[in-house]
Amino acid sequence: MTRRRSALLPSCVRGRAAAIISLVLMGPALALPASAATFKSRFDISIAGYVIGEADVTAEVSDTAYSLSGEARAKGFSRIVTDARGTAEADGRIADTRVVPASYGYRYQEGDDDERLSMTIRGGAVSGLTVVPEPEDKEPEPDRIVLEPKHKRDIIDPVSALVWQAKAPVDGSVCNRTVPIFDGEQRYDIALSYKRRDRFDGGDEAYQGPVIVCRIDYRPIAGHRTGKREIQELKKTTGMEVWLAPLPGPEGRTVFLVPVRTIIPTRFGTLEVAMDRLSIDP
Repeated sequence: MTRRRSALLPSCVRGRAAAIISLVLMGPALALPASAATFKSRFDISIAGYVIGEADVTAEVSDTAYSLSGEARAKGFSRIVTDARGTAEADGRIADTRVVPASYGYRYQEGDDDERLSMTIRGGAVSGLTVVPEPEDKEPEPDRIVLEPKHKRDIIDPVSALVWQAKAPVDGSVCNRTVPIFDGEQRYDIALSYKRRDRFDGGDEAYQGPVIVCRIDYRPIAGHRTGKREIQELKKTTGMEVWLAPLPGPEGRTVFLVPVRTIIPTRFGTLEVAMDRLSIDP
């Protein structure tokens, strides 16, 4: 499957980096209390200190279910060269702090291009997948790792991946997890490991306080081309980080780990996604 990538990001950080960013944009839904609530946040996307995009996220979460939607668009000087815009959504349930996704979809628009993907998930396996326009029916490139049925089992979608709850109290060990992701095109792991503690200041309208910093490692499994430059760069990058704000859950028994900042080094400079607005409507 060949899909055009937005001019919003340099070529070295498109594709799988966009999937990593989607984890960060959607993860903060768990800042909500156990009773149903509506959550809204905004993130700035910058590279080498220049803002190139922004994303809005809306989430409805209860103690047993979640529904997330977000929209990202070009901002600042990027609007001169692109009108790219993307939306993503997912829903599912929460069982004993574990996320059980049910559906995932995205839509990408730029100029005359309009691409959509819709995926349903049952028991951790893909049960339905629709892509518009349909991919060309052709022989895969020699360096492409072909997707097999096993790559669509025991997975989670990119949006649901960081709906993340842990038992209190938390320490650096909460970082130690590997997320098996299938985004409708590729199967890859996002491996997280503890790096350090730090402090995040998102201003008066967002989160201010201590964070746990996790290292991110990207591990492609299938659906990708081994010779692609962006794949090789992401595999070799050692400086990727996600900053998690630990927010107390109901009655202090659980903690919600809320991504407030993500850092991805690139040859064009550091790509950063940072929260600058947060509101909760119980």
